[in-house]
Amino acid sequence: MNIGLIAHDSKKKLMQNFCIAYRGILCKNELYATGTTGRLIEEVTNLNVHKYLAGHLGGVQPVSYTHLRAHETGRNLVCRLLLEKKKKA
Repeated sequence: MNIGLIAHDSKKKLMQNFCIAYRGILCKNELYATGTTGRLIEEVTNLNVHKYLAGHLGGVQPVSYTHLRAHETGRNLVCRLLLEKKKKA
């Protein structure tokens, strides 16, 4: 299975912890992420992550939640950790 891992800046540590916890499952799959997220995951898990530049950094391969969700199938899965929405007062 192909798994896209996406985390906003404030959620990168949480993504690292997620990948540590599920390393046994993730190691059996192909992992994809933007450069920073992928590097941080590799540092703590020794998993191999295919890393791409984010689109706003000139990346040729589009790596965004919207793009990946459009390609989500039985063989492609997206895991995202995004910023929490602010609650209206």
